[in-house]
Amino acid sequence: MTRRENMLRTITRTGPEYVPINAEYSPDWLRKESDCVVEGYREVLPNEWGYAFTHLEDDQTMGQVTQHPLALEEDAWAWNPPPVEAEKRFAGLRERIQAQKDQDLFVWGGIGSFVFERMHYLRGMPQLFEDMALDPELVRQLGNRIVDFQCEVIRGYAQAGADGIWGGDDWGLQDRLMISPTMWREFFKPWYERMFRTAHECGLFVYMHSCGKNNDIISDLIDCGLDVIELHQPTVYGVDWLAEHAAGKLCFSTTADIQRTLPYGDREKIEDEVRALREKLYRNGGLMYIVYGSLEAIGVDDATMADYVRLCKKYA
Repeated sequence: MTRRENMLRTITRTGPEYVPINAEYSPDWLRKESDCVVEGYREVLPNEWGYAFTHLEDDQTMGQVTQHPLALEEDAWAWNPPPVEAEKRFAGLRERIQAQKDQDLFVWGGIGSFVFERMHYLRGMPQLFEDMALDPELVRQLGNRIVDFQCEVIRGYAQAGADGIWGGDDWGLQDRLMISPTMWREFFKPWYERMFRTAHECGLFVYMHSCGKNNDIISDLIDCGLDVIELHQPTVYGVDWLAEHAAGKLCFSTTADIQRTLPYGDREKIEDEVRALREKLYRNGGLMYIVYGSLEAIGVDDATMADYVRLCKKYA
């Protein structure tokens, strides 16, 4: 069985030979372990979304957006997403994707943040939350226009030969969803349904990163058609809870917990978690081990991560 076939069987839960490793955004010495890769498009305009990430001194994280281009209500009403201009945006992408397939790698098309993160980068998170309560039509217009753009991009990836789309929106705090599940279902569920349906109609799988405790909406994401969910903090959900409520219904791309486990370098605890993921979440597939992309940001040294990867292979 090829690596691509094994990944396909993992996602569809149809009996892979082993649990694959997803190390796409990892340092180069770890990326060679990855069974999949993400290819991205080219921006048509410089800083085409109008926001940028700022960092504190010695900050190893991705940073945060502090200047929001749609902070003013009139700007938000007048805003339109950047033009897709497929010929420019996807120039050379088919060839890059085929080159990865020739290396027997499963190829995702990266679309960045799906919708929520783009909305609060543009508008500002406190203002966006206020809009949901006081100006819902502005929220709907902003979200609809972002999703229109994303659906065009999804179709472009399909035409270029990608196997699936890879995106994300962080929805959870450490103990709950950022907004009420009712409000999430009112505003955001229809947008995810439309993007995921567009992908499936194009023959693509859907991969979603989302940090935090999102137990309240994982069934909704499954209803929307999500194929793979990326969880860097499985113990926040509770692995037993995931096994009961979601295993066998989608594929997990997950790891020994990046906050509670990996930074402490306790090999026995890391092994216990890697084993538990395999024993509890695997359902004729439906599990890949992920390697976190920025070791410095989570305080994990190279030796610990190398040991984690060895354990992933041990229980694969």
